[in-house]
Amino acid sequence: MNDCFPELASRARRWALLAVLLLVSGVTATPKLEDFTQGTWQQWLKELPRPAIVVFSTTYCPTCPQVFSDLADSVRKAGTGVPLITVVMDAEGQNDLPHLKHYRYADRIFVFRGPEAALRFSVDPQWRGVTPYVALFRQEGAPRLFAGKPDPGALRAVLERR
Repeated sequence: MNDCFPELASRARRWALLAVLLLVSGVTATPKLEDFTQGTWQQWLKELPRPAIVVFSTTYCPTCPQVFSDLADSVRKAGTGVPLITVVMDAEGQNDLPHLKHYRYADRIFVFRGPEAALRFSVDPQWRGVTPYVALFRQEGAPRLFAGKPDPGALRAVLERR
């Protein structure tokens, strides 16, 4: 093939090299945005694959990127395939969040669609909107909710699928 189509072979090598570089660098495409509506949380309580991690955040939150990145690193290191989902509370009307690069490690990205207070109440009536707000869906039972980064023991239990 190299003798008959030298340019084709050269182009194929360049594309293969680019693909390898992207894989090694950890660059991934940001998932498409999905709607988080009034019924989403109740649906997740019944149907979300378990275990799973859900991070509620806002675009202006100063600690959300680091907490999300730390959780993404923990998920990657555990290697157990626990889904990492984020819900952006203040991006209604947007169809893309390219400026929020830390979400590229999310398996799914949701955006609040509807009144924020009502959506927060559907998740936890006690939640006053502090972000990040993290839900650890354990193998069994109700999810554990944390304002800020979850404690290491609770996170470990989810990542180890206990």
